[in-house]
Amino acid sequence: MNDTTPHATPTPGKYRLVVGNVIDVPVKGVLKDGSRHLTFNFSVQARRLSLEELRDIATGRADGLLRDFLLDNIHDWRGQRLVLDEAGQHAAFSREALDCLLDLAGMEQSVYVAYMQALQIGETDAGRRGN
Repeated sequence: MNDTTPHATPTPGKYRLVVGNVIDVPVKGVLKDGSRHLTFNFSVQARRLSLEELRDIATGRADGLLRDFLLDNIHDWRGQRLVLDEAGQHAAFSREALDCLLDLAGMEQSVYVAYMQALQIGETDAGRRGN
């Protein structure tokens, strides 16, 4: 989902940003499953944070735990294959399913780091290749 609604947090004055309130956050990694390595690759859709919110996080002024922060700001996912529902199917997104995913040791940190990286302004892959 790519929300192109102007950013909810207005900038001072009469101007608004034209970027959407939602960002797509790719999460990739490898975890041990018995003696084998299991590669995972999915994305979560999360709320775009304002500069003030990022500063609060960086300075420790933001309240709550990392898990609560993720549960409050992530609202969907795509390509998730680590959480199954009662029928043994890949679970649709829900707060409870996300909480289950975050129970996997190291997943909170992986999702959080990916989220913070996705918020940063940078070059596209084509830009890095010189195209």
